Amino acid sequence: MALGHGSLAIDSLLTFYLGLILLVIGNGFFKPNISSMVGQLYPKGSPLKDAAYTLFYMGINIGAFLGILICGYLGEKIGWHYGFGAASIGMIFGLLIFYSLQNLLGNVGLKPPKLKKHIKTKEVLTTVEKKRLFVLMILAFFSIVFWLAFEQAGSSMNIFALKYTDREILDFEIPASWLQTLNPLFIILLAPIFSILWIKLEKINKAPNGAMKFSLGLFLLSLGFVMLVIGAISIPQGAETASVSMIWLILAIFLHTTGELCLSPVGLSYVNKLSPKHLMGMMFGAWFLAVAVGNYIGGVLFGMIDDIIKTQSLSNFFLIFVAITLTASVLLFVLSFKFKQWMDA
Repeated sequence: MALGHGSLAIDSLLTFYLGLILLVIGNGFFKPNISSMVGQLYPKGSPLKDAAYTLFYMGINIGAFLGILICGYLGEKIGWHYGFGAASIGMIFGLLIFYSLQNLLGNVGLKPPKLKKHIKTKEVLTTVEKKRLFVLMILAFFSIVFWLAFEQAGSSMNIFALKYTDREILDFEIPASWLQTLNPLFIILLAPIFSILWIKLEKINKAPNGAMKFSLGLFLLSLGFVMLVIGAISIPQGAETASVSMIWLILAIFLHTTGELCLSPVGLSYVNKLSPKHLMGMMFGAWFLAVAVGNYIGGVLFGMIDDIIKTQSLSNFFLIFVAITLTASVLLFVLSFKFKQWMDA
């Protein structure tokens, strides 16, 4: 990933595509493995995993906050190649830190011992494992719904910030990219609270199961889009610019972040909990594939924004995501009672 961002810092079409390829390969090595390693730090069945993944998620977003702040500013004010160059330097620091501190992980993430050659093993899934994998696949489908809406943050919501939001405070215009720092900032502030909440609910046997947390995450996401619908109501059909108060975008990002904390780290935790050990790496890969599908569909829907703004309104565009996420939330809530039996089986 450091090489990928370094390639993007060079101004040519060849290095642009090379950088994208390196980022994809690097992320493929990084994401599934780091996520499964977090789960290996805790014994099987530990009630602390949801909380642990939430804190892990907070750590990721410290980098996201600083990255958007520094790279976004350099990109908008000086040049995007400087922004990518700064990201490459950040990646190199991350590599050095991980390399120097990896002994703190003990045996986690190390190559497993080889089986003796004369022992032949064939992993056969039990009925319980099959049910749990089925639940994971259904949760992955609903995560697609979540991410196709959530990732509007980098597209339609960014357009809303850039063109239709009043970003001036005391004669200083806030760069549109800086508003994207609100999501990681809210995660840094809220993740410890959510982590403590899951632990306390677990202790009194009142913790919602994974499917219910997903349902809540989708519901909070839909509420965030309701804020955007209200904020965009005053924008005339076909308008190129407007000066809507930033409060609507801030409220939306806050609600989206609370929804994300109910779904994303919990999803990682449940992939670790429900996957058979020999399939865990593959299931983490499948989980991130679902995220990718959600991003792709979200991009396709974003492609409709210009036509909808011209023929209807920006408010109606955001209303699409209210309908999609709210429907998914209700449906998953109904299914969650059956899923609880299968996850606990």
